[in-house]
Amino acid sequence: MSNVEHHCQIGSNTLLGPGVSLSGSVSIGENTIISAGVAVESNISIGKNVFISSGQGICRHIKNDERI
Repeated sequence: MSNVEHHCQIGSNTLLGPGVSLSGSVSIGENTIISAGVAVESNISIGKNVFISSGQGICRHIKNDERI
């Protein structure tokens, strides 16, 4: 029940929770967890080893090892 749009790249060992929505051209590094209901705008880069908690709206680039 998640949505991954065109030209997205998802690294190995990355988990997308239920209801995650990735707009076009999103890049996600390895070992990242994106919890339930997160929405990511187009052309956003999310680094490696990132944790994003449920229900967030991501509209900026996320650096490696960030917790949101």
